[in-house]
Amino acid sequence: MLQKAFKNDCISRSQSGKWHKAFKEGLEEVADEPRSGCPTTARTDENVDRVLEVLRTDRRLSIQQIADTLHMSTFVVHGIVTEDLQMRKVCAKLVPKVLTQDQKELRVLRCQELLDLIKNEPDFLSSVVTGDESWMFEYDLESKRQSCAWHTKSSPRPKKARMRKSRIKTMIIVCFDIRGIVHCEFVPQGETVNSAFYLEVLRKLKRRIARVRTDIKTLSSSTMTMPPATQPSSLPTSWPGATPRIVTENLKLKKTPAKFIPRFLTNEQKLCRLATCEDILEMTRTDPEWKDKIITGDETWVYGYDPETKRQSAEWRGQSEPRPKKSRILKSRNKVLLVAFLDNKGIVHHGYLPAGQTVIKEIYLGILRRLNKRFEKKGQKN
Repeated sequence: MLQKAFKNDCISRSQSGKWHKAFKEGLEEVADEPRSGCPTTARTDENVDRVLEVLRTDRRLSIQQIADTLHMSTFVVHGIVTEDLQMRKVCAKLVPKVLTQDQKELRVLRCQELLDLIKNEPDFLSSVVTGDESWMFEYDLESKRQSCAWHTKSSPRPKKARMRKSRIKTMIIVCFDIRGIVHCEFVPQGETVNSAFYLEVLRKLKRRIARVRTDIKTLSSSTMTMPPATQPSSLPTSWPGATPRIVTENLKLKKTPAKFIPRFLTNEQKLCRLATCEDILEMTRTDPEWKDKIITGDETWVYGYDPETKRQSAEWRGQSEPRPKKSRILKSRNKVLLVAFLDNKGIVHHGYLPAGQTVIKEIYLGILRRLNKRFEKKGQKN
């Protein structure tokens, strides 16, 4: 009967007998029953403990590094870390500074004291004056949003030169209370901020507070009448809602932020660079080995700190574990000027200038002489 119904697609006689017996015994499902499969030999409890022990020593290890340490496959290690241990790699968040347990407890104690003072005396914060110092640089920083300009699809993207902190800087000391700035003062160039200097600043602040409080008392004792505010009748009462649609749909404009470029060039500077590039290309065609004879140099400031990227700070953490923290690293005041010379193979010569040394003609002549001696030692006279 099965052969007549299904022709060549019919199962064999023995297979049909097997299914007939199964259905006669009460089987109602034709799908295969679930099976345990091949027993695992890698993701065992012992290997999970080994991976956890390695992660406890260093949570920043990658999957490949853990696999190489334990002589396991990366597929197995990734399954143990993400599924068995329920871990994921989380980047550290920036905090003003990393505090010790004693520093945290001291801050909690001070906050409790301030809360008690405010409960007993609600106007306590009005009598508090605090201060801080900051470096002010001689440049005007522009944000990305401020540099946005309306452009069509065919118009080029606006450009702006990257602003760097000027060497001309001065320190400002600002003292403020709950209402705003009370007193500010610029530190003279070359002045050392020590106890004697700060005592003089506090004396000026004290005189300023006494004068301001006297002015406030005088102002509060006098009665002042303000004229009623008038609104010009010519001003519109509502903003025209059609203006955004005209800009985006009719004019096909969109606001695009300016992109950073090393510096702005005049038309003459662009033409000069174009002519120089053409000369270099022509010399390269005439003498292919010409570039091997070129040595160029540059200077840069080297600061005394080691920056860490966001990816380098990532650590393996469980779902209930807190996110790692790191304090923001600022450029150290300890810096030195590095002068490096390089060719198409790499760095040829480099040197550090002494602190406080002015880069003048005589200094560079000495550097070039040392560079020439270095080539003479190698048998390549410049």
